[in-house]
Amino acid sequence: MTTLPSGQSRGGVVAIRIDRIDRPAVDPNSTAYSLSFGAILLGRVEGLAALRNALQKLQVPSLAIETACKVLTECPHHDISDVTLTHALICELSM
Repeated sequence: MTTLPSGQSRGGVVAIRIDRIDRPAVDPNSTAYSLSFGAILLGRVEGLAALRNALQKLQVPSLAIETACKVLTECPHHDISDVTLTHALICELSM
């Protein structure tokens, strides 16, 4: 089980799960997406531009961001593995 890294922790490596909240027929540029790891909801954003921005704040590599955006136009969820989360990154995200 993954736990939220503390402010003094160097962080933890987790898989980020992204779920498309709306139906597939909805425009992916305006639909809502939730980001979570384990049972922890990191936040929700609207549109692919906001999703890209949130993933960049979490220091997800560009290729993984673009892959996620492409997959989410066709599938309701996508996982990005090996993301290092720290308390500081989660605070910076502040969604």
